[in-house]
This record gives sequence, C-alpha cells and structure tokens, in this order.
Amino acid sequence: MQINLPDGSKIDMDLESVKNVMGIRCTGQDIVCSEGKVSESAKLSLCGRFEHGGAEDLPELDDLRRAISYDYGHSMSKHDEDTFMIALSAFVCAYMFGPPRRTAGVPRDIWEFISNPVNLLNCNWGAYVLKVIQSCARTVQMNLSSNPTSIKLGGCWLYLELLYMDAIDLGANNVPLSWYPRVLWYETQLVHNFARCYEKCKGPKAKGAYLNRKRRVPSKDDSRSMPGTIPTHTAQCGHGHEIPGTSHQPDDAVPVSKLEELMSKIQTVHDKVQVQLDVAQQQAHDDNKRNFEEQE
Repeated sequence: MQINLPDGSKIDMDLESVKNVMGIRCTGQDIVCSEGKVSESAKLSLCGRFEHGGAEDLPELDDLRRAISYDYGHSMSKHDEDTFMIALSAFVCAYMFGPPRRTAGVPRDIWEFISNPVNLLNCNWGAYVLKVIQSCARTVQMNLSSNPTSIKLGGCWLYLELLYMDAIDLGANNVPLSWYPRVLWYETQLVHNFARCYEKCKGPKAKGAYLNRKRRVPSKDDSRSMPGTIPTHTAQCGHGHEIPGTSHQPDDAVPVSKLEELMSKIQTVHDKVQVQLDVAQQQAHDDNKRNFEEQE
C-alpha cells in the first residue's frame, strides 16, 4: 500500500514502516478477525474475567479501564496476567491500533481472537494495523461514489499522521530520521496541534493547501545518535536499526547505576506511551461529540 501526497510523491505503507513508526511487533501469528458472532464460550470467558453485565454482553471500555488500572499488588496470578493482557489489547485496539470507525470502540470481530490469552503471546500487530487501514480505505472509496459530505476513515490515525509528518519539512521540529521508533520522539503537543490545525481548515482547498507542504530532504542532522545511546558498538534490531540504550557488553555483572539508568529510561518510555494513549482517547471523545452534534 502507498499514500499519495499532494505533490505526486508516494509513501510506502508496509510492515517495516509500522515497525519504524510505532515500534510494535511486526512478526508472528496473524490476528484472525471473525466475521460472524462472538462465540458463547468466548463471551463466558470474558464475563468470568471482567465481571461485566452478563454472559450475553461484551466488556465495555470502562470494564477494560478498571482491569488495566487495578492495583494487583506486588505479584499477579496467571489469571490476573491474562486478564490484564486481554484488557490492554482490547483497549489499544479501541483507541489506537484498529478502530474501524471514527468513534472509539473495540471491534467486535477481534474479540474471539483476543479472548484467548495464548493468541496474544506472539501475534503480528503490525499486520493488523495495515489490514484495518486497507479495509477502511476500501470502504471510503466505495462511499465516495455517493458524494458524502464528510469522509470518515477508521484505522490507526497515529501511524498515518506520523508517516506523513516524517515526509514533510517541519523545520526545527524535524525528528532525525535515524531515531526509532518514531512515536517516542515526536512531542505529543506537536502531533496534537498538527491534527487540530488541519481540522480547522474550512473546505477541501484549504485542507489541501495545509497538506501540500515542502517535502523533507535528508540532512546531516538525521545521523545524530539517539539520546542515551553509545555511538559505537550499538546493537541492532532485525532490519538494521539501532536499539536505544543497548551495546555489546561483557558477561560481567551489570552495575547498579546502569540498572537504575535503564529503569529510568523504561519509565520515560512508559510515560510517553501513556500520554499518547490519553491524547488518542481525548481525540476520540472529541470526534464522538462532534459526530453527535452533526447528527443533531
């Protein structure tokens, strides 16, 4: 798949780009989406875990939030770990990886798959992101024939937005192209403002002018090392990109100071991802409100 930019150039959308932008797993078992109803056994299993409405209902987003934010103490049982994994997977699908509509919600066709925690141990989230975008793009193309007043594209908007922002010149806000995953290095407010400014453009011509930016060209700044990395002796991931904060070390015991530094980096990454989720949740809420007002 490719994105056609206003100047006629194209951006490839493939597993490597998803890996570079989102930093999610792009190998493993394909995520199977069920076209039929969710099986009774899956509903019973979910009801036992989340203790929501009833065996005929599926968990709501509030049920998922409770499971994710619940204080499990210092240790979690196998049942707790599996429940947390299912809740987080469903929540991320609802707000980031694959909402098929502009309104936030867990796609019904994925519940059968994620209700079994074994399926989540080695699944290909990157392929799922691409599959949902492709399906949503087909729906938009079919709807264009009816001359709609608005185009509502589902899928992972964050991936599409960062893919586009990487292709245009943002001046002082450019992130070096060698820094991966891209989602960790873009300031949350910058991404939020970029989307908001586009939404404020009135009419297709104004929106087209906003998107028709100067293309970004590689510069010497793109080769700058990521903060916290060692320029030499760096480890690499599968397709050759440096992994931040890793280097070839002897088999000696790791110093306590190094462990503390690594824990600090992990906490920083966690905080950034949490902020991205909060922004996505707020944006989905705003979209829901706007859609409701339009319908009225």
